[in-house]
Amino acid sequence: MKKSIVLTLVLISALLLPIQKAAALEPSCCPNDIRSISLDGEASVTSAPDIAVIDFTIETNDKDFRKAREHNETISANVLNAIRIINLSDQNINLKNLNVNEINEYDHKQQKSISRGYRATRNFQVNIFKRNLKANETLSEKVAQVVNAASESGITQLGSVSYSIENTYALKNKALKQAVKNAKEKAELMLTELGAKLGKVKSVSENTYSPQPYVRTYAKLAMAMDAESSSMPEPDAYSEGDMTVTSRVNITFDIE
Repeated sequence: MKKSIVLTLVLISALLLPIQKAAALEPSCCPNDIRSISLDGEASVTSAPDIAVIDFTIETNDKDFRKAREHNETISANVLNAIRIINLSDQNINLKNLNVNEINEYDHKQQKSISRGYRATRNFQVNIFKRNLKANETLSEKVAQVVNAASESGITQLGSVSYSIENTYALKNKALKQAVKNAKEKAELMLTELGAKLGKVKSVSENTYSPQPYVRTYAKLAMAMDAESSSMPEPDAYSEGDMTVTSRVNITFDIE
C-alpha cells in the first residue's frame, strides 16, 4: 500500500514539472509593466469671416395678375442695377424664380373665399467674398452698401445676413497642429517632473469643431434701415464678429 502511494506521488510530480518550468519562463504581468501616458490637447483658432450672404425679398400686390408680375420685375431690375453700380458682378447675385399667387380671404358674411388680387414674390441672394473687395474695404462695409442700395431700390423685406469662412480646411489644420503640440507639452511637463522621458506615440484620436455660419436676422437689419439718419447704415450694424475653430486630441505615449 505504501509503495502504491509513493508511486502515485512520483507520477504527479513528473506531470507537474513541465507546467512549473513553463510558468517560470513566462514574464510576470503587473501594473508596473504598463509604461504609457495618455493626455488630452486642445486649441482654438479665431478668424474673421470672409464670406457674407444677404437674403432679400421683393413682393408686389395688384388686382391684375400681369401688373403684379410686371411691377415685381421692374423692382427686381432696379435692385440688380443698383447692386451692379457698387461693383458686384452678376455671378455673385442669385436671382430666384418669380412666383405669382392669388390672394384669397375668407368672407364670413358670404361664407366663402374671396379673391383679393395677386401677389408676386421673388427671393434672391447676394454673395460677397472678401477676396473680391478692394484693399481698404471691409466685409461689413460692403454689406451695408448692398443693403442700402437694395432698400432704396424697392425691396420689401430683408431676410438675413449670414457670415462664414471660405477656407475652413486651413483653419482646421492650424487648430489641430496646436492641439497636438498642447498634448505633447503637457506630457513632457509631467514626465520631466517624474524623472522619466517621453517615448513613441501609441495612439491618437481627434475631434475638430467647424464654425457654424453666423446669422444676423431681419429684425436687426430693420432697425438699421428705419434709422432717421437715412443714407448709408452704419457698418457696425452688420458687424461680422469672429469665428472659431476648436480642435481636441487624445494622444497616448510610451514612457521610456
